[in-house]
Amino acid sequence: MKRRKLARRKWHIHSSMLKRHNAIISKGNFRFNAHIGQNGMTYSKKEGDLKTPAGIFRLIGFYHRQDKRKLIVTKGFISKPIKNNMGWCDDSKSFAYNKPVILPISYSHERLYRSDSLYDVIGVFDANIKPTYKNRGSAIFLHIMRQGEELDQQASIGTAGCLSLPYQYLENLLKQVDKKTKFQFH
Repeated sequence: MKRRKLARRKWHIHSSMLKRHNAIISKGNFRFNAHIGQNGMTYSKKEGDLKTPAGIFRLIGFYHRQDKRKLIVTKGFISKPIKNNMGWCDDSKSFAYNKPVILPISYSHERLYRSDSLYDVIGVFDANIKPTYKNRGSAIFLHIMRQGEELDQQASIGTAGCLSLPYQYLENLLKQVDKKTKFQFH
């Protein structure tokens, strides 16, 4: 019984054989097209390699743009609003590597407040978080797919290492996850 419950909480992310950044995310009867890193998936993640880390991860938190999207209610998570001065450090020389930061900072970082819709909703995976190893990847997010890419998988370019879904699929998925839900990237 315990094993069956755990299986119900696990989503699988399979990379495509045809285009390495195309993927399918599935659990039971749910199947969504998704994108992963431009260079596919790896068990040896390096900062800046444009690959999604392979392994089993959980979501540990959420962020959202209050000015652009309604709050998605999740089980057990409190979404933090994204403000104009928020970022995520991706510079392994920084003490704040792979952590949220307040901008401006002198180290390399991802800006969370963007003009496009990619980061309107962000789920943070626990990839390289506790513990954090330098140069082993940062800002591994679940976020919205680029506009138009959900309609034309062939024209897509993938992500910098994250998992992206069209907004309607992301919204559906987030309603089903909790802090025990696992995502297996393989």
